[in-house]
Amino acid sequence: MAGDERDDSSPEWIEDESLSFVEDDSLFFVEDEEEKAPSDLGLTPWAILVVDDDREVHSLTRMLLSEIRYKGRALTMHSAHSAVEAREILATLPDVAVILLDVVMETDDAGLRLVRAIREDMGNRHVRIILRTGQPGQAPEREVIEAYDINDYKAKTELTAQKLHTTLISALRGYDDIMALVHSRRGLRQILESSASLFQQRSMEKFAAGVLIQLNALLGISGDGILCAQVMRDDTGEPGPVTILAASGAFEEMSGRPLEALEHLEVLRLIQEALEKHETQVVPSATALYMPTRDGRETVIYLGADAPLRPSDRELVQVFCDNISIGFDNVCRLEVLRAENDRLRAALDSR
Repeated sequence: MAGDERDDSSPEWIEDESLSFVEDDSLFFVEDEEEKAPSDLGLTPWAILVVDDDREVHSLTRMLLSEIRYKGRALTMHSAHSAVEAREILATLPDVAVILLDVVMETDDAGLRLVRAIREDMGNRHVRIILRTGQPGQAPEREVIEAYDINDYKAKTELTAQKLHTTLISALRGYDDIMALVHSRRGLRQILESSASLFQQRSMEKFAAGVLIQLNALLGISGDGILCAQVMRDDTGEPGPVTILAASGAFEEMSGRPLEALEHLEVLRLIQEALEKHETQVVPSATALYMPTRDGRETVIYLGADAPLRPSDRELVQVFCDNISIGFDNVCRLEVLRAENDRLRAALDSR
């Protein structure tokens, strides 16, 4: 093209000195079903940190991020205008999922130095880092990708709104997968450690109370809305009465009482369904875990939650329950032996 002539087929650009977005792509996103979930479910937003010394970049990015959802969660943006400021924010916000990082700020390699600081000094291997630069020649892509632990490299001129959306969703998916693995490993370690302490208990009440405490810690919840119930079948196979062995939070006063005394009808129904169907029951706000034991007892652990348990959490809880079901058997046997000893002692004393 010569002079000021312009090809009508070329996209029109909204430009400033450091960032360009295609006009007809800057405000519209093609979202799949996963991202269309409502954002007012009380779910914690994904934390995104934008590190750039250009305030226009922050303003435009904030506008574009407001349109993005992933797994029903919105994005909340934190701004840093220098590498130093970014480090301060990361020190207080450990759950930042994605960093959009400029290369050239207070120095020509401030962004690259920050990458090294995040990965090596701060030991943060989980956050996804996307480099954005207005001067690609200052930090050649191939060299940067090979030398620095980053997850993507974009020239600001190529980051259209749609490409920013795609890049962020990909980064969030990666972060979510990594955190699920981290959570699972931490949970499995905790299961092994807690099992040892639980198996030292010698009474059913203390064992059941310990199970609730360990589940609280495993899932990172406050303890409200968790209780444990158990039923014993007779010689004919008919179920006996259901007793609440341990309770915490909103149900704390129910410990030791029959299940029928529970006034929370939805909780009662979910526990009864688990016992009747002999399987775990899951609803959006709660889970009733079914655990049979070898001696004929059936245990149900009810977990109430503000949000549905993630699949990885459900798997951890199932592993936990499979692991401690042996503990229930052992405690049951001890109680039977203790009762028999008491009977024999009473018989001897009566002679």
